[in-house]
Amino acid sequence: MQPPMNQITKTFSLILFITILSCKDTNSSNKGNNKIKNENILIKNGVWKSTGGNLFWINIVQNKVFWLGMNNKTSEYELGENWCHVGNGTIIDNRIILDWSDISVGKGNLNGKIVIEIISAIEMKVIEDSGNFGMSIWNWEKDQLNFSQITK
Repeated sequence: MQPPMNQITKTFSLILFITILSCKDTNSSNKGNNKIKNENILIKNGVWKSTGGNLFWINIVQNKVFWLGMNNKTSEYELGENWCHVGNGTIIDNRIILDWSDISVGKGNLNGKIVIEIISAIEMKVIEDSGNFGMSIWNWEKDQLNFSQITK
């Protein structure tokens, strides 16, 4: 004979409640021992510039990251003429894990994965990449920048 549905629901609810409580207790007891920051730092949306002077337009929606990256304007190349890529990824803890791919605006034809450590709301550092990003530092520049506003 099977127990009534109401009893199954109560039992399931109790198991779920105990599981949630045990997870909270485990997380709170480990907070002091973790060397990795558990609290997420919110980065600013807008235009970011890498150590190499390349621009990245970044938009965060909840924990999702969307971006457009382009080579900086030089005497050899116009903005985005050498490489231009799009990417999307996720913020997990204080890291952005993102897949990116060049698009046919530039000459590049690469794609890969990049992991960026969020240092503060206005500073990040590349810690892993499968492209040619290097371990550069990125700084927030401004909320908005139109292509016509870029001089160099």
